[in-house]
Order: sequence, then structure tokens, then C-alpha cells
Amino acid sequence: MGKARDLRARLRSYFHSQRQRPAVESALDQVERIEWRVLGSELAASLEEIALIRRLRPPANRRTPMPERYVYLHQRGERIVLSRAPSRYGPLRRRADAQRAARALRGCAPEEVQALLGGARPERLRREVVELVECRRELDARRLSGLIASLERVAGEIERIERIRRLSACLLAPGLEPGTREAYVVHEAKLTLRDTPPFEPPPGDPAPIVEADELDGLLVFASFLDAPPPELKAIRLESRGRVA
Repeated sequence: MGKARDLRARLRSYFHSQRQRPAVESALDQVERIEWRVLGSELAASLEEIALIRRLRPPANRRTPMPERYVYLHQRGERIVLSRAPSRYGPLRRRADAQRAARALRGCAPEEVQALLGGARPERLRREVVELVECRRELDARRLSGLIASLERVAGEIERIERIRRLSACLLAPGLEPGTREAYVVHEAKLTLRDTPPFEPPPGDPAPIVEADELDGLLVFASFLDAPPPELKAIRLESRGRVA
């Protein structure tokens, strides 16, 4: 399952190449028919691809969106716990990284937790690694270094989600019919499709919690907003009724 501007070339690549991943080879052996859907833009195709992968769960796809497994971090005193209940620290797609990050934050003061999850450098934790090495506790030092690496990855993911939480923008994309346009709008951490672009976002929470079911579509939208192809027009909405 995938998307392509040139469907013929994409299909040929599966059958003319001698190097395919085992999962792809297995999927090709089971092909009985090929179906395709024509859409107006690469953005529409990317969103449709996510929806189909989530519904059909093809085994050959490396990263299948699974919102039911995404987790959030919650602070409980001096402990950080994982939960499906929404919080500002999530949703996180890699549960193993979230677990290791929670272990790295164990015993940290609430202010330090907020700073580290906000992207601050874990200098104190890195000093602990040096101290462990000096005490010839190399195994413990390697373990803590691994936890710190997961913490930094989680902090980077939370930073991307924080930008999405505050995002209010529109992407104008070509529609399927010639001369038509589709307006994909993100506001209040929700992605909607409209016939015309809004020139003023509706009032509401400027930084709502991102729901797990919304995350993958929002990340796709944000990637196109950062580097839109020529056929897309990006419009950043402002609260005073102007567009940027």
C-alpha cells in the first residue's frame, strides 16, 4: 500500500527490482488484484494512505499508525507514569521510548521534569553518567545513557506536538475536478476538510490537548505546511481575521 504521482512507475518498481524486503516479497506473493484511487493532491493521497493503513493494517508497511497504543506521560509526585488518558505530554507513538524516558525522569523534581520534557539539556543526568564511569560502573553508565537518549527523543516528539497544539493554518490543494480547490484546515488540534478556506479561526482553546486519533493526520499536515509542494498554498490563520 502506498501513494505515487506515477502509478505505472511505482508498480514496475515492485516487480522489476530484485531487492525487496521479506515482508514486501511476502505481500507481493499474495497479490490477487491491484486497486487504486485517484485524488487531487499529494496531501489528499497522504491522508488517504494513513486512513487505509490504519483500517487494513497491511503487514508489509513498516510503520502502521496505531492510535490505540499511543501513550501520554503524567506526573504523579516524583514519578512519571504512562497512560492512555490525554495530557500535554503526548500522544507518544513509541511506547518503549516513553517508558525509558519515564525511568530517566524518576526522582526528578517537578520543575526539572517540566524543563527536560520542554527540551532542556539533561546536564545533571549526563554528570551522573560521568560519575558512574569514574566509579567504574560502566554497565550502569551505559544504561543511563540509553535512558537519556530516549528522553531526548521523547522531548523532541513533545516539541513537535506542542507546535501542532498551537497551529492554526490552512492548506489549499487542488480538488479532483479541474479548477476546484480543497481547504484542509487545522485548528484546535483538529484537521478538517472544507470547501473554502476560513479567514478567521473560530474562538477556542489556543493550545488544546492532541487526541491520539488525530495525531497522524496532524503530523502529515504539518510536514506539508513546512515544505508545501508547488500545487499547495499555505495560509496561516490569525485571530484578528487576517491571513499570513
